[in-house]
Amino acid sequence: MRVNLQEALGDTQLTREKLFSVFEAAIREKFAVANIEPHCPDSLDVTLMDGRNFTLYLENLWRTLQHQTTESRVNIFENHVRSVYSAFGTDTGSMVTRENIVPTIKDSEYFSVGGDWNLVREHLVGDIWILYSLDLPHSILTLRKETFQSLGMSMSDLRALACENLRRILPDIEQHGSGPWYLITAGRDYVASILLLDEVWTESEGSVEGDIVAAVPSRDVLLVTGSRSKEGIEHVRRRVREIHETGDHLISQTLFRRTAGTWKVFE
Repeated sequence: MRVNLQEALGDTQLTREKLFSVFEAAIREKFAVANIEPHCPDSLDVTLMDGRNFTLYLENLWRTLQHQTTESRVNIFENHVRSVYSAFGTDTGSMVTRENIVPTIKDSEYFSVGGDWNLVREHLVGDIWILYSLDLPHSILTLRKETFQSLGMSMSDLRALACENLRRILPDIEQHGSGPWYLITAGRDYVASILLLDEVWTESEGSVEGDIVAAVPSRDVLLVTGSRSKEGIEHVRRRVREIHETGDHLISQTLFRRTAGTWKVFE
């Protein structure tokens, strides 16, 4: 089914159900011989002819498009579909190397919704998990156990390798604000993963009142304040709530405290 994206996505009354039907049509066109099982308005289960299967979720795309113009909606939608096809519709095997592996940050809800136990992950703290992924030219693909095993690596070496790759591909890490709270930036895709770079937090010790307190409400937002700053804590909590009301690629509303080189849930 050919869809006029300008017309469909330009509708001021665009609903999640309408977006789902447009997305389903686009995926069916891209994966013409796949078996696709829709679960409106949340997800699509896709099984390819070679037996590979994956689930596509609409939550982030829906949140992203809600506050965009028609032109932006079309561009974002088309880029999203291209990324899906790049990740799953082409042979990525030749591109997968140890140098591609990066750590991404997810919360417990991500796994409870997805229910995919074949992903390579480890618990970090509270409701936060490290999900190991592959940084490919046009997409970020979650690292599955069978792919990880084919690389001949041990889990004990995985985090160190992934963090080293992260350091290599991250743009400059910058701190914004005059206190008592700060915004950390470094591109869009891996900002939350900066939680794992110990040297960043070692260098930041003493720049806030008390211990470092951080929050990762979405993958591109990292907020920092001090454990003894009532104003800073209140601002970070408020900003986290605002992001979860209107943002996309959401992670966690929990605040974390850095003590003795590790993260703990901030009480």
